[in-house]
Amino acid sequence: MGLICKYSTSIPNGKPSKIIQAEIGFCRRNGSLQMHIVSKVKTENIHVSQTNIKRIHSKHKKKGKATIEFKNPDYTLMICEAPPKILDKFLRIITITSRGERMDNIDSDLNAAYFTLTKKDFKIKQSITNAKSYPINEGFSANLIDLSINTRQLKRIDMRWFALNHLTILDLSNNKLGLMNEFEWKKFSKISRLTTLTTLNLSNNGITELPSEFVHSIPNGLTNLLLSNNELAYLPDEICDLRRLIMFFADNNPLDDLPEDFFNNCRSLKRVGVSGTNITTHPSTLRDFQMDFFSSNAIGQPLIFQPLLPQRKIPTLFSFASAKIYDYRAVFFSLPLNVRFRMRRELFRCDDCFKLFPKESKRTLLIQPLPATSISTEVYGSSPGVQMRINLIDSNCSRCYLNYAGYFNNST
Repeated sequence: MGLICKYSTSIPNGKPSKIIQAEIGFCRRNGSLQMHIVSKVKTENIHVSQTNIKRIHSKHKKKGKATIEFKNPDYTLMICEAPPKILDKFLRIITITSRGERMDNIDSDLNAAYFTLTKKDFKIKQSITNAKSYPINEGFSANLIDLSINTRQLKRIDMRWFALNHLTILDLSNNKLGLMNEFEWKKFSKISRLTTLTTLNLSNNGITELPSEFVHSIPNGLTNLLLSNNELAYLPDEICDLRRLIMFFADNNPLDDLPEDFFNNCRSLKRVGVSGTNITTHPSTLRDFQMDFFSSNAIGQPLIFQPLLPQRKIPTLFSFASAKIYDYRAVFFSLPLNVRFRMRRELFRCDDCFKLFPKESKRTLLIQPLPATSISTEVYGSSPGVQMRINLIDSNCSRCYLNYAGYFNNST
């Protein structure tokens, strides 16, 4: 049994240590029970016996918290953010041992927790930089939190990744995933099983297209998405549903624009990099952000000509229906992929009232360039020495355009 949790320790008259992520497990050694604590910082081994356990505090175990005091070494182990059910089994083993009861008295469920652990069983971080060292027969540790595979050779998806229930970081940069066929991308959609995933790095893979089905499968809890140094000409609109994104990098891709709802939906963004792209303007919603880092080719670029309005003046019934359906995501994603793609192409979101409308209702205005330093602490433009200003573009529905057109015309 492995208990994945956060923990800290303290010694007599000392301050508690910093809370860190770790795995705690048991094994038999020479007829005695030992507890192993493995983290990125250090590995600890503690002898568990009736004479070595001073006190157990399990009042808050249903909240994933517990405290165990030992005599030798004389210190306190404080556990938090642990799965309550596993923590309960963990504490029962400690309690039974502290009473001096025989191991035969432990039921079969708890008895399964006693085994001889290998070094691999405790591994929570693994980095593979050579194709020859890729685990084929021995597999991956079930307790991995951080997995990096950067061999420059990877062309296929390994389904064993998606059985790593504790994985938070999956780094597949510097490979050849751009050579994957449709079947491999469908396998990659099983990434939805990694419900704890927070970081996905697909940089430098020669990827020309991100399938919408794959992007829709990325866990919604993702906070860091890295797509730099690929061959992406566009990004699917499903990226806008990753509303918890904090870091997004798509540098050095032939992107003409980001999905229209990107800055409307992903309001937690703190670090954004889209330099080395063909992007020349950003939406006016960028004014509302206070980022730590922002880089873009649009910084310092001269004003472009105002885009022409669509030639069609009367929206179709299909575009009206699309505007009503799109925001109902459960319904939208149940539709065929080609229908969803066409629906989104028919629509735009007004920068003032934030409602969806058919594109025929769109009125576009270029507004005054904004100092880039007002939206981010650290800013980088397309070339050094240019004035740090960024072109913002406003897209309004007809009603908001009539209300505010005079103001925008005076400011440009």
